[in-house]
Amino acid sequence: MEVDFSTASDKGDKVDKNADQKDWLTQIKDWAGVTEALQTLQELFGGGWTSLRSAPLRMMFQDAEGVIKTTWKRQWRKAMSGDPEKRVRDHMSSPEVQRRIKLYDTASFTLGVVMVFFAEYLFLVHPHAVPLFYLFTFSLLIILRYFMYHAVKYHYFLIDFCYFLNASTALQSLVCSDISDEGTCSTWLKANFMLSHGPISMAILAWQNSLVFHSLDKMTSFFIHIMPTLLNYIIRWNIIPGSVQEDISLSLSLWSALLVPCAGYILWQVGYLYIQKTVIDHDPELVTSYRYMIQATKNPMYNIVRDLCQLIGVFEKGETYEPETYKSKVVFVVGQFIYILVCLVPIPLIFHFKSLNTLYLLFLMVAATWRGGSYYVFQFTKTYNKKFSSSNGEAIKAE
Repeated sequence: MEVDFSTASDKGDKVDKNADQKDWLTQIKDWAGVTEALQTLQELFGGGWTSLRSAPLRMMFQDAEGVIKTTWKRQWRKAMSGDPEKRVRDHMSSPEVQRRIKLYDTASFTLGVVMVFFAEYLFLVHPHAVPLFYLFTFSLLIILRYFMYHAVKYHYFLIDFCYFLNASTALQSLVCSDISDEGTCSTWLKANFMLSHGPISMAILAWQNSLVFHSLDKMTSFFIHIMPTLLNYIIRWNIIPGSVQEDISLSLSLWSALLVPCAGYILWQVGYLYIQKTVIDHDPELVTSYRYMIQATKNPMYNIVRDLCQLIGVFEKGETYEPETYKSKVVFVVGQFIYILVCLVPIPLIFHFKSLNTLYLLFLMVAATWRGGSYYVFQFTKTYNKKFSSSNGEAIKAE
């Protein structure tokens, strides 16, 4: 159905236009599965407060999550292949499916680049809007990542320290303004600045984050490590007008530069260990940053910590990490804390010199861009078209 976006000249035309727009919106909602999901959720929670109070809350939300995930998965399959019952990969030999997948990847790449341009525009022209943009984008990306990760039991990555600091930075940027050199907001800003510029931003190098514009997962990983750093940068240097009092100069003490950031990290670590003890340890199929890191043999941090433990006698020669042993968990926790301390050491220098702070951020962005370029040149160009050609070959053999 065509939608007439021209201005109606009389009341009858306005009614027809509104009706057409309503049908158009209904079609989009039906395609995205929103209508079906809402109807099913209404059935789940149709009993109102009585049913909600009588049923276990956790089970109710698990059911709701399953409904949304199943509905949207079926709609995705239908949009790509026309068959909601089969996986998209089972239709990869179809030229039409290949065309749709390539179109989707092209659109994803374009959206990723446009979002970077838009963020740059806000930083340069409307910096006061950056905190709201950050909060909205972070919330959306985390919701999407939860559903993606939950499907493969990766969702406990979302309790890592970087997410904790993102939440802290977002909240501080919204509730604190006209910050002086003393007080709760001042201490909060300095702690967030130290942690975001230290262990969080340096994780871009440690975790080898990259700007791969068509990959939602890679762009999300880069976002959660660079955005709190950028936001604290524009707040600390008063690029957002009124964020810091103009007639004062922010200073750092041992308390604000080291003790408070470490206290925040320890608070998070205690909560993480509690969740690990009560939930994660009871499900060996869950993948967490701890379980991932102690099996990532190609990661430099894995080899550095292992060799150091062997050198000081914590590990015997040839001994390596075991995910469920108490020794490996202690090594991981202590190793993370040492990483935090080492990363915090140079940050006071960055805090006091804006030019050095700017160069540091540019270095991080260039590093992520370089890795993204390397991915496209050396890996993506070899694997992307190969998956289509291999599917065609299998189809020919089957015939």
